[in-house]
Amino acid sequence: MNERENEREDIDSLTLGELASRYRQLQALVDQYRDLQDRTSNQVSKILSSIPLGLAVVDNQGTIEATNVQLRELFEYEAAELFGQPLSLLFPDMGELRVESSARKLSGRIKSGEMFYAEVSINEIDTPEGKRFCVHIKDVSEKQRMLEYKMNLASMVSHDLRSPLTTMGAVLTSIEDGTYGKLSDDGSQAVKWALVSSSYMNSVLANILDAERIDSADLTLISGETSTGKIVDKAIRLCKLHADELGIELESAVNDIVFYADEARIVRILVNLISNAVKFSPPSQSVRIESGLNGIKIFFKVIDAGPGIPEHLQSIIFDRFQHISKSGRDSKAGFGLGLSIARVFARLHNGEISVKSSPGEGSVFELTIPLRQGPDSE
Repeated sequence: MNERENEREDIDSLTLGELASRYRQLQALVDQYRDLQDRTSNQVSKILSSIPLGLAVVDNQGTIEATNVQLRELFEYEAAELFGQPLSLLFPDMGELRVESSARKLSGRIKSGEMFYAEVSINEIDTPEGKRFCVHIKDVSEKQRMLEYKMNLASMVSHDLRSPLTTMGAVLTSIEDGTYGKLSDDGSQAVKWALVSSSYMNSVLANILDAERIDSADLTLISGETSTGKIVDKAIRLCKLHADELGIELESAVNDIVFYADEARIVRILVNLISNAVKFSPPSQSVRIESGLNGIKIFFKVIDAGPGIPEHLQSIIFDRFQHISKSGRDSKAGFGLGLSIARVFARLHNGEISVKSSPGEGSVFELTIPLRQGPDSE
């Protein structure tokens, strides 16, 4: 006799009252299960609703299975209108679904057909039904408009100032050299301060023009033979007037290594790092520049004794138009482009810029790029 026949005999032997009792027990279990499902569903709904970003859950084919209120309000759809639709309905240029370490900038399309700028992050999750993707969406239209406005304004300012600044710098240099007669000590000091200001403005102008080239994709490397010593020497000479004005000494420790790179771009990176260090260093302190070879990578370090950078700000200091406040001198000077441009130039060389810093302990910015010993080497 098999188990099924035994179970049937057990059921047959039950009285009607016992069967009713068993049924009530089973019904109670079903009710508990449904209640658990309802509570779980409500909890999930509350979690989805509490997320400040738009959120969509899609399958591995990109079909939308769930959305939160924020997403539906952003795209002006009802939940039923989105269920079962491809994610490309919202993002025509999405392409293949893939998990990335950073957010992608995409154009989103709302129900009316109007487009907007969005940052999209994708995470992969495992569910009982298989692999799913959580798509997080942030509307950055206003941020993008402000960025474009700032860059357009900066571009106009830079083009209007370029010629006058060049002329002013040339005239001031001629005056300092005695072309127009010998200066008194006070006059010489005044011209020196004017040259410092002119040099600083030219540095800001160079950053603005470089940012414009980056935006227009009009930026190519012109590589040639150079050396760490030559680059450090040029960068220090470009920063010395500004450092002297603020009472900051520039020190260097260079292991001179010959390599191939775009010398002007590497100098610009170092100038931006040194200028930043000088700006944040207390008077009578020093900024130290080190360079050399570490394995198969060229490195440049800029070390300061400034107030340091809190850890939560270290991830944003390389973004455009970012400023970190400090006591003392005005930290809002400039456009906040120097570190952003430095990182772009580093990555064009397949390199990177990192920062190590703690509040009250100064900062160490390090540029590393692969060693190239010839025009065709990698």
